[in-house]
Amino acid sequence: MPEAVPKGLLWLFIINLGVALGAGLYEHRIVLPRWITTSEGSGRHWDAAAARQDDTGRRFWAFVTTGPLTLLTAANLAAAWRARGPARAWWLGAAGAALVDRALTLSSDGERLDARLALRAPGGTVTVALEPCG
Repeated sequence: MPEAVPKGLLWLFIINLGVALGAGLYEHRIVLPRWITTSEGSGRHWDAAAARQDDTGRRFWAFVTTGPLTLLTAANLAAAWRARGPARAWWLGAAGAALVDRALTLSSDGERLDARLALRAPGGTVTVALEPCG
């Protein structure tokens, strides 16, 4: 493998991870508050209509993490495995951590979460205990 290919893969991996991290922080701080409303009388409510309208999973995340990050993770694992030098251990560690993330993300039970969100109370909201599905 020419030297430029592994270096290019590593840079694409770093850039993609940076975009995913920044987008996750943005979604958490800016978008998520639109989906979870708070009222004094009844607490927090999930606004399923707002989440469906934004549809960030299909409009953004599929193009940043689902496809590209999964492919870049596999390619970087292969390139890091063949690499030599002091960066190899860090590269393998980062690609391994991304592989665990990809495996957990792609094996999660999104259908169960979708079924929970589909149960709507009057007004298009669902009262939720903000806990992970289990």
